[in-house]
Amino acid sequence: SNWQRQFGFAAPTDQPSPTRGWVLEPRQVPGLPPVTALAVGVSGRHTMALVRDGTLRVWGNQDWGQAGTGAGPGYHPVPLTPKIASVAAVFAAGNNSFAVLRDGSLWAWGAGSPGDFPLTS
Repeated sequence: SNWQRQFGFAAPTDQPSPTRGWVLEPRQVPGLPPVTALAVGVSGRHTMALVRDGTLRVWGNQDWGQAGTGAGPGYHPVPLTPKIASVAAVFAAGNNSFAVLRDGSLWAWGAGSPGDFPLTS
């Protein structure tokens, strides 16, 4: 189902049900350069693609900031580029997103409230 725009298609499908809302044949996600890894936040309803050049593309539900683009709540149907580079690995968990940079540093964003992420400013 593309209900949360997590497939990267501009038009949503119907909400999933036994009779509608499913994309039954593979479709290419438009507008992506070569991808080396993919992370999907199943309950967070967003998708992250790690691009060969070390940047990310993120799309889908942005209600908790899990896309990391600074854009407000809503659905982003096409891949957006968060302001983070030199990414080596990505992980999506619920309404949160994580990236390990090539220097080994860990970055986190999304639904975390103060104290959820052990980050310093």
